[in-house]
Amino acid sequence: MRRYTNFLVQNGVETFVVCAGRASSNYEPENAGIVKVFRLPMRKRRSSFGRRLFEYLTFEVYAFAMASYLFFRHRVKVFHIHNLPDFLVFSCVIPKLFGARVILDFHELFPEFMMQQAPALNADSIPIKILRFQERLAVRFADEVITIHEPARDILYRRNQGNTLKDIHIIMNAVDPGEIQEVVRSPSSNFSVFFAGTMNYSLNLELLVEAISKVRELDLSLYESMHLHLYGDGPALKGVLEKAVNLKVANTISYHGKVSYAETIKAACKASVCVIPAEKNIYSDLYYSLKLVEMIYIGVPVIAPRLMTYQYYYPESAILYYEPGNAGDLADKIIYAANNPDQMRERAKEALRAYEPYSWAVMSQRYRDVLSGLFRDQK
Repeated sequence: MRRYTNFLVQNGVETFVVCAGRASSNYEPENAGIVKVFRLPMRKRRSSFGRRLFEYLTFEVYAFAMASYLFFRHRVKVFHIHNLPDFLVFSCVIPKLFGARVILDFHELFPEFMMQQAPALNADSIPIKILRFQERLAVRFADEVITIHEPARDILYRRNQGNTLKDIHIIMNAVDPGEIQEVVRSPSSNFSVFFAGTMNYSLNLELLVEAISKVRELDLSLYESMHLHLYGDGPALKGVLEKAVNLKVANTISYHGKVSYAETIKAACKASVCVIPAEKNIYSDLYYSLKLVEMIYIGVPVIAPRLMTYQYYYPESAILYYEPGNAGDLADKIIYAANNPDQMRERAKEALRAYEPYSWAVMSQRYRDVLSGLFRDQK
């Protein structure tokens, strides 16, 4: 959303952002030039499926009211809806009836997400069939559909055959150069492992802690000179830190809390490698992490699990892959990275070459084309 907003501002488009607010935030718009941010009086906790569904439905009600208000008060012409949930697109039913255009942006696929959250569910389960039905309705309702990469687009095409859909546009996670003014790589003399992001259970950060413990068994001298730096927060944080204490590796791990985007990038520039741990399942195979492309953009070598989408875009020569769920293999890859810095730098260069066709310069032009068509239709 930040990149889209930056793009709209740079092109002189008045923009309204409607999002969930912090626990302490008031229901008041924030004004920043031609961007007005409305933080709604709710927060995301996501502690259970019931809680998540309640949050989705509550936000749907708020979003319906806000979309209608913004259309009649400010004559908003285009509404850009980010899932989850897909049915959030129906919050724009009143504006659409009066001629507004609607973009549905699939950052995630709801059925795959729920099958990961509830492993007992499968493609033939009634809840998943319901999610696919609402997905088809949402796609049909939208004027344009965006998703994050080719594998996700192919799934949506297969599931939405028969819909009168012109195209599904791919606008991938990419780094906005305007947000990173200057990149100066200055890795520390000791081997430094970096992770930043929301610490969800699906990211399997405890596996990274286990791998650090195995590094101690396999290469004590490396273990004594290396350090893992963690940035961010999330529901899995407590378990990760407790695991570090239980495995007696807490002295090798520093938790820095949640910091600003600029501070995160500055810290990443000092890292020897970034590890992006994740479980492998039907949902994570569709990951295309912004953190991955941020590290590639600033030249930090990446160690990542063998997930379908990662391998779709980045070959073995670009990313140092490990077998998902295998702490021993991850430990071996960390040791390899520490002992082969020149080779890791070459991987980082290869990753950047692979990223260039999917850079923000390319993706922002695609977004421009989508918007131009919608605005042209309204003239």
